[in-house]
Amino acid sequence: MTKYYQFKQRLALEFLENFTFYLNTVGILKTTRLQCSRPKTVPSAVPYRINRTNRTESSKF
Repeated sequence: MTKYYQFKQRLALEFLENFTFYLNTVGILKTTRLQCSRPKTVPSAVPYRINRTNRTESSKF
């Protein structure tokens, strides 16, 4: 009975951790969707990433 109880307790703890992680990710996604919906961040970030990766790869090899 003790092993079964420990197993149920471990399952409950893992479920709580996964549930809190899910809630945190959903909250972060909602806040970023609300706050960072401005088009200023996206066009400045994406071409810089593409140009940086292309330059570093071409210069290394």
